[in-house]
Amino acid sequence: MSKYLAEFMITFLKCFFILVIFGILIPDIIDKILTYIVQKNTNSSGTYFVYNIFNCSKQLILRYIYFFRLLEGYN
Repeated sequence: MSKYLAEFMITFLKCFFILVIFGILIPDIIDKILTYIVQKNTNSSGTYFVYNIFNCSKQLILRYIYFFRLLEGYN
């Protein structure tokens, strides 16, 4: 193998792994974190108004997740 071909393969693999990390792993981790935050139990006393605001935020987060997965081709 020539030196240039070896350098090309190393650069190609680095770019591939960066794309995998930023395109698959990080969005999946963010999805799991946002899902955990949305599904967390919020039934303490005196938080009815905050809970309703959080439900609106939940819809926005779920739309974000749906759109992001649509762009990735999961749906």
